[in-house]
Amino acid sequence: MKLFFSDRTVVLFQQHICSAFTWRCLSVAVAVSCPDVLAPRDGQVRRKDDGTAIVTCLNSDDVWYLTCKGVTWVGTYGNCSHGEFVLI
Repeated sequence: MKLFFSDRTVVLFQQHICSAFTWRCLSVAVAVSCPDVLAPRDGQVRRKDDGTAIVTCLNSDDVWYLTCKGVTWVGTYGNCSHGEFVLI
């Protein structure tokens, strides 16, 4: 099994040798990244292809930016209803 890392995604690649008896081969690639960010009440999350997520409030101009490092989000975002912060 081979492991490839980037700032945003971990890719696991495993290739099985072909069977001479059945002439079948199996290759598997799995991309592992940060889980989806749950939107705060009265807010929304937009996940971008560059490994960032933008959390915005629907009823205010509050905006927070998160960055995916491996499989963990780095940053904090607030609760749009009460102004409290969520640590992730």
